[in-house]
Amino acid sequence: MKNILISNGKNSSRYEFIDKNLAIIANQEITDVRSFVNEYLNQKDQYVIYVLTTRNTESALSYSGVELALWIYLIMVLEGRLQFHIVLLGTETKGAFFEHCRYANLILAPNVHYVLNSKQAIECFLENTDTTRHANKDILVQALKGITVEPPAAFKNVHTITNEWCVYRWSKALGITGIDNEVDKSLYFTYLKTILSISEAPIVLNTCTSNNKVLVIDDEMDKGWRPFFESLLSGHVQCMGEDFKRAKTRDEIIQQVKAKVMEYNPDTIILDLRLHDSDHNNIDPNVKLTGVKVLEEVKRINKGIQVIGFTASNKVWNLLSWQQLGIDNFIIKESPSKSVEEGYTERSIKQLIDAIEQAASKAYLKNIYKVNHDVMEKLRKLSNKKTRLISKEMANAIIGYIKLAQSSLFAAKPNHDTAFMYYFLILEAFAKQMIDENGIEGKDGLYYFQFRRDQTYLMIFNEKTGKKTHNKLYCGKKTENSHSRIPYAQKLYNVIEHVGLTDIDPVSLVKIRNDFNHPDFIDSKPVVLDYQNVLDIMNVVCSLINNYR
Repeated sequence: MKNILISNGKNSSRYEFIDKNLAIIANQEITDVRSFVNEYLNQKDQYVIYVLTTRNTESALSYSGVELALWIYLIMVLEGRLQFHIVLLGTETKGAFFEHCRYANLILAPNVHYVLNSKQAIECFLENTDTTRHANKDILVQALKGITVEPPAAFKNVHTITNEWCVYRWSKALGITGIDNEVDKSLYFTYLKTILSISEAPIVLNTCTSNNKVLVIDDEMDKGWRPFFESLLSGHVQCMGEDFKRAKTRDEIIQQVKAKVMEYNPDTIILDLRLHDSDHNNIDPNVKLTGVKVLEEVKRINKGIQVIGFTASNKVWNLLSWQQLGIDNFIIKESPSKSVEEGYTERSIKQLIDAIEQAASKAYLKNIYKVNHDVMEKLRKLSNKKTRLISKEMANAIIGYIKLAQSSLFAAKPNHDTAFMYYFLILEAFAKQMIDENGIEGKDGLYYFQFRRDQTYLMIFNEKTGKKTHNKLYCGKKTENSHSRIPYAQKLYNVIEHVGLTDIDPVSLVKIRNDFNHPDFIDSKPVVLDYQNVLDIMNVVCSLINNYR
């Protein structure tokens, strides 16, 4: 049995009657309780630790000795060092101690004793107390739950607590060092780790392979999120939010974010829900939080930018409001209560990595949105009163189809088949608009086809290669019972070539359309369309519109 006295440094020698080998340590020398425990208390030996309950004159309820004793108790229990007793040497009756001390319930815990700070009382304690007996960990943890430990004043609410815990936990898991975090320094977080029996964060070997540009927006960025995301994303990231605390209004924050999005042009945004102090007091589901307003502005800039909600809130109405505005994914920050679940930290980080990589796989949507937005503007110009190259009715119909195609691609599970067919319908509509399908009768009695506006002749394309020949496209003589009709595939080949798209395979496009519209259920496999098929037909449609004269 080893005895240690933690004193205020005054008259410590008078306690030598406890044990001739009594180790005496001045309270003010213990600046890091964990270091003290590791240095002075090993796993094998049993300890009785005497602590003077020095009252803090600056705070009526604060006893520096009792708070230190609670720190030691928590760390010993958390680390499984259960062979100890703590003796609080007080100067007042137990009743007065309970009335004055914030953590007085500590003396109700097993292995803790309150003894008046006098030789007689201490000798009585030594004679009548068996300090070789120790309670098990479950009993000690249960007793700790009767003590109220308040979070530090800097943590105004559950969201700031969760944020501090999450960045600490995830940074530890990734092996990131040098982050100035309150979790290891705070009595409150040590208390939480102990009563919830939370083990240390395991090392996570998962890494994010995405090279897309990511912007992280969080008003707690200075708490450690910047080094965390810079490590997770290997530098393909920019972060903002440290200066949000100085913003007087939410609009200031929104304008800062808009300017950053326009400047950096990210593919993916990781967005916190609460970005302004007023958001933390908001309990009205009808009032949009700052993060929700930022989401609206980002989607106005470009709906294809993938936005991952990153929040400590799991309130359903918050998440629903994000979904209605087009949020692409959610990640809930890890709270202390969640860390109790085995493997929760690893799963949370994996979910974050998966969300980032899933967003990267949809980076093409940003370009699709821009291309479609520009081409819809071009359609409006083509149909305005000045130009009138196409009717307003046709322009509105095509814009409607473009929006339908875009919606198919922007769905949670993109539908390439539907998007392809919407774009193909636009191609067919333009072909009908551009080509005189009745044909012009030549001197030889054959009917030749031409483009309406410039009256150039359509040419014959090789059906297998899609290459243009030097022969004009014609149809047989018109008879009483038949009318010249342009071959469907030849019509589309001519339109694609007419807008100068030489890197598009027209035969494949038409074949995909025919196989999809007229499937052979007996001999053919189902037609499976991918993004490249959609991109090819979209490029044809956009070139048609942009080059339409």
